[in-house]
Amino acid sequence: MNAVQTRYLKHWAEFANNNQNDIQKIGTEFEQINRAWEMLIAENDIALPDQDHESIILNLMFSMDRFLERYGLLKENIRWITRAMQAAQSLKQFHFVGRLGQDLGWCYRELGDLEKAAEYLQLALAVRQRYGPKEGEANTLNMIGVVFDDKGDLAQAIEYFEKALNLWRETGNKDREAITRNNLAASYSNQGEWTKAEEQYNASIQG
Repeated sequence: MNAVQTRYLKHWAEFANNNQNDIQKIGTEFEQINRAWEMLIAENDIALPDQDHESIILNLMFSMDRFLERYGLLKENIRWITRAMQAAQSLKQFHFVGRLGQDLGWCYRELGDLEKAAEYLQLALAVRQRYGPKEGEANTLNMIGVVFDDKGDLAQAIEYFEKALNLWRETGNKDREAITRNNLAASYSNQGEWTKAEEQYNASIQG
């Protein structure tokens, strides 16, 4: 990789990192960021220090993940996340593998493929249980509960929501705890357990 290519990669990785929450800017420069990623993964021997290499990959892949998800480009995002997971694994950034696996599962859920959604969410859960973080594990448990609720398996949904709830209490994240309580209440309601549903709704409001 020559000096011009290296500067190009570093520039767009920095741009992606600095603007990852500005979807409009990422969208405007989508083609440039995507080109930088294609250059990066096409190289067999990237002449960059390991720290720079890792930073570039992570900055590019997370900015693109957010952009594609925000605009509902789910099939494109599935392709992107799959490659990003491979990159994260090669960098031994396993906590990122868990997050990306969760995003991949959620894409399949949004596309209506609940079996694949459950498969990738379970993969993400296994990674997050081993490598953390706890809040990530709780988030994945909650999402698995949502998928089981979608499938009509309310007993399993409730089991996963309860597990997520325990972790939210451990981490002290009241906002996420309230979201999971609402999900739990909905599953209890669908099951005809009105008293339990009301208890969870009330607890979510009271915080």
